[in-house]
Amino acid sequence: MISTAKTLFALIPVCLGFLSDLSSQAPGVNDSIPLAEAIAQIKQHYQINIYYKEDWIENIHTMFPPFYNSLERDLNYILMGTPYSFYNYRGKHIVFYKELAGENRNKQFDVTSYYSNIVYRFDGQVLAQNDDTPVPGATIFVEELNLGVISSINGTFQFILPPGTYTMAIKSVGFIDQQVSFELTGNKSATYYLPTEVKMLNEVVISGEAEANVREISTGITRLNNRALKILPAFLGEVDIVKSLLLLPGVNTVGEAASGFNVRGGSADQNLVIMDEAPLFNSSHIFGLFSIFNQDVVDNLTLMRSGISPRYGGRLSSVLDVKTRNGQSNRITGQGGIGLFNSRLTLDAPVIRDRLKILAGGRILYSDFLLGMLKNKALKNSSTFFYDGNIKINLNIHKFSRLDYSFYSSFDQFRLPSDTLYHWGTNNHSLNYHLQIGKKLVLNSTGIRAHYRYGISEDQSNGQFQWNAGIQYQSIKLDFYYQPDRANKIEFGCEKAWHEFSPGDLEPGPDSYLNSFRQEKLYARENIAYVSDEIELLPFLSLAAGLRYSAFGHFGPGTVHLYEPGVPRNIETMIASTSYGRGEKISLSDAFEPRISARIMLNELSSIKASYNRLYQYIQQVSNTTGITPIDLWYPSSIYLKPQACDQVTLGYYKNFQLNRFETSVELYYKRMDNLVDYKEWAELFLNPHIETELLQGKGMAYGIELYARKNLGRVTGWASYTYARSLIRIKGSAPEETINQGAYYPTNFDMPNEVKITTNYQINRRWSIAGNFVYLTGRPVTFPASKYEVNKITIASYEERNGARIPDYHRLDVSITQSGSNRKNKYWYGSWSFTVYNLYARKNAYSIYFKPIPGSRIPQAYRYTILGTIIPSLSYNFKFL
Repeated sequence: MISTAKTLFALIPVCLGFLSDLSSQAPGVNDSIPLAEAIAQIKQHYQINIYYKEDWIENIHTMFPPFYNSLERDLNYILMGTPYSFYNYRGKHIVFYKELAGENRNKQFDVTSYYSNIVYRFDGQVLAQNDDTPVPGATIFVEELNLGVISSINGTFQFILPPGTYTMAIKSVGFIDQQVSFELTGNKSATYYLPTEVKMLNEVVISGEAEANVREISTGITRLNNRALKILPAFLGEVDIVKSLLLLPGVNTVGEAASGFNVRGGSADQNLVIMDEAPLFNSSHIFGLFSIFNQDVVDNLTLMRSGISPRYGGRLSSVLDVKTRNGQSNRITGQGGIGLFNSRLTLDAPVIRDRLKILAGGRILYSDFLLGMLKNKALKNSSTFFYDGNIKINLNIHKFSRLDYSFYSSFDQFRLPSDTLYHWGTNNHSLNYHLQIGKKLVLNSTGIRAHYRYGISEDQSNGQFQWNAGIQYQSIKLDFYYQPDRANKIEFGCEKAWHEFSPGDLEPGPDSYLNSFRQEKLYARENIAYVSDEIELLPFLSLAAGLRYSAFGHFGPGTVHLYEPGVPRNIETMIASTSYGRGEKISLSDAFEPRISARIMLNELSSIKASYNRLYQYIQQVSNTTGITPIDLWYPSSIYLKPQACDQVTLGYYKNFQLNRFETSVELYYKRMDNLVDYKEWAELFLNPHIETELLQGKGMAYGIELYARKNLGRVTGWASYTYARSLIRIKGSAPEETINQGAYYPTNFDMPNEVKITTNYQINRRWSIAGNFVYLTGRPVTFPASKYEVNKITIASYEERNGARIPDYHRLDVSITQSGSNRKNKYWYGSWSFTVYNLYARKNAYSIYFKPIPGSRIPQAYRYTILGTIIPSLSYNFKFL
């Protein structure tokens, strides 16, 4: 009753106003006035600009504008009965035009050609001054008209303006603001170069832009640009990208001598690592002591743990996308470092100013001094060496197209005291043609060739041999980027790839007792197509959805062994072999992979996100060691090795404080996996032409919660995280020898439930800073013998439960002190000293546990095997010259 009375009472003024409007019209309403005067009234009321030709509106009268508080309605009202319509440009500029008749009525209206003497088109592009790369997301603001736009993915922008003189402000995070003036007397285009902003203190947001963690649509994504990489903690005198990623929640490794890294309960081979679009099948030097990425060459990187775009695929756990820098277009520069263990140098220069530029960088490890510092006797008496190099060539064909060539090469060798030499290397090429098709569509076409080779050499007199294996990858891909408006970004593309796997050839030495052995090469082809759309549905709701289709085929020439059905596969159950000719299809797998992410903005500094990914993996590394090594074999999916599959769901809450000074987040994830690979007891993988008899496949699951807090600004910066995560697998076959742990779920080799990581940097003054890292991890699972027995006086250990025990927990503290160059400005040489201490309190973290019998005792003695069980100091001098 009360609400009804209030409603009636509120309607009284409306009714009175309506009655008064009927009885006595306001002055001027429905009076005929010149159209020019009505236009002037609307311009004043809405504070807008209206453009038209004076001779059009002479002797035309209309009604006084009713001012509906709707610009569109008022304009339609005063133009009623006239042959004119209007074009609304960004709500601030209205252009009248004559409506087209007949079949031309639906043609798109081109305001600048229609009004060539009233308004003009201004096309611009924003580039980074140091390397001519586009600057997307820059703000361009015309002060006189209070009009602003955002640059596209190619750094382009456009205004439609009346003739005149204007002042334009250009701003972007990480660059120095620019203010330019220009006179517009016709259609015009211009390119603007933004200098990189240099901050003396570490007041840099790692993501590269404020609020990125809150506003990014996808979950589980970390972005680092070149400026952010420079302030990451140093290891052995230089920033190590992979070791820095290991400080993030959900990213770890099984040990200090293990190649690769593990993400959210996945194995190391489940990470897609690419550099300039070319895949890398090994991401480390010297069994994980150094990463393969040169900090001076890398421009930016993106690590995707979830919320993975449909453009990427082929791995279950993560994507690490690394982009290298372009060379300078206007001057020669260089940078590098000299340390106790290794040195590096990078040079970049223009070959043809503003057209052709080149960047070249390399690193080399020249001393075994590092191994001599270790406590492990086997490593202490070993020798090691590596080098890597990058070349990047950029050719600007014209304003809207560019050709980029990227080359990467590396080589490692590691010699044990027993004269066993391990060696591995990479040669990658990628050629990219970038073309802007119109204002909203961009094409990137890329050709890729990647070759990873590895092997073992033995120099003992009666056991000399050379074993070599490898994998080759070639592909052609087309990626399209279409942005119809600010709130909608569409990507689509396709790819065709060829794989060649060499499982290994053995060549004995002249006096060796070994026989020559060659394994058949394996061939595969892959076809991919994808589409995705990122759209802002509402001011607070954004959605990114897409679909990827992948088809993977194993083709001849090759031989497939056939086994008795219904019994375990082994040599005794093999019944026949089938040979396939070149190009004949042996097996084919295909799948649709949907991806979707959503973000809800709760306010300017907080959001909730959710994502779902389905991913397939068609190639995998085969290894029965705890950690992946550079000489482990790669195999494709085939008749007996099914492709791995994963469904991941992620939910996260993100909150920033004090104007983005502090970032916090909580992410929960759950992964369900199929066809994960494990191995039979005492599996033989080396030189085995029947590898399918040693492999088992089953189901897996991983889940966890990641808590993360970061301080971005001030003298003290850094982050801290806590992760609770589990990674489990179940192998349940039809026979006991194909079943592990009675078919129950058991921990994977990289299941480490508790993880604490703290990274901090204190800027003492402009020249001195001190940084530290602390890492704590639950010990990884191991399999201990449950009993022993003797056969012909030979003691044999009996293992019952796989991964039923754990090694001791892992923890480590690192510190570094950096002294930068002098405070003199406009210098041509900038140098800094870096002193680092790895494993400050000399923690002897166990890599594994092994047992030795004790004479006279039935109980063997357990020993802890440690790789880096001592303090490792390092001193390096880093420099840059202009």
